[in-house]
Amino acid sequence: MNKGILLSSVITISLLSCHDNKVNTVGQKTILNHLTAASITGSIPTDQDCAKLKAAYASLDSTKKELELMFDVALTRLDSVLLYNIELETKLTERNSEIEKLRQRIKTLLAKKGQ
Repeated sequence: MNKGILLSSVITISLLSCHDNKVNTVGQKTILNHLTAASITGSIPTDQDCAKLKAAYASLDSTKKELELMFDVALTRLDSVLLYNIELETKLTERNSEIEKLRQRIKTLLAKKGQ
């Protein structure tokens, strides 16, 4: 049997045995260590194992919420910077337009003076 399939089956069985399907962070080492130990021994997780899994999940959930908050703050900052950039680009376009008008006026004055 493929080790990935076996581990996946053990994870599913272990989580169902804990009576709480909220643990879905298979990539985390803490959770994998507990589940790997259970797969080697072939035992169903104990209440202590379930408590460790739930504690690991709570920690990961807290970290996830912090990251989501940081991401939201970064998005807000990005929106602010983008709006400021649009304002600056508008001012630059206006200034370039004024400069071009002055160049044309200078060319016209020089052409009249040269006649």
